[in-house]
Amino acid sequence: DARLVVYTGDALDAAAMRQAAMDRFGVAVPPDVEFVRVYSRKLAAPDWYPVATMAGQALGSMLLGLECALRDPPDLIVDTTGLAFALPVARFLAGCRAAAYVHYPTVSSDMVEALDVKAFNNSGFMVKLRALKALYYYLLARAYGWCGRRCAVVMANSTWTRAHVADVWRRGDVVLAYPRPSGHRAR
Repeated sequence: DARLVVYTGDALDAAAMRQAAMDRFGVAVPPDVEFVRVYSRKLAAPDWYPVATMAGQALGSMLLGLECALRDPPDLIVDTTGLAFALPVARFLAGCRAAAYVHYPTVSSDMVEALDVKAFNNSGFMVKLRALKALYYYLLARAYGWCGRRCAVVMANSTWTRAHVADVWRRGDVVLAYPRPSGHRAR
């Protein structure tokens, strides 16, 4: 028998979480699925890290994985945030298996190509430090790939995501799992 737990940072009770899943995704969450409130989810939010945002999120997600593993150790943990950095922490501390369903990779092979473009947290000053930023992305990609290779199963929601996850995580077994079309109800 598998026990199913959803770790959430939302301050909603189980009935409200089930209703939200039905309203937003058309998915009826079975009554035996448990919801466990975690308090460190905010540490994985980008607005906490004005500099080195992705590295901060990586560390924050590791703390989130630590909280999940200690609060209610799972048999299998599935990351759906794209922050795979939490998976090895939970896997090694809780002894659980890890899987990932990636909607958008935290680190993609496109990032180095965008080093000369001003964007979120890529100020004009940082564009001038191209070599440093390239090293930052390289090291982050290596760590992200190492974390992704700790998964037993990896799924992606698009061919673009699958290609980038396969590249950065160095995996040839990323499964394409399309989400239901918008408005389509689960049966």
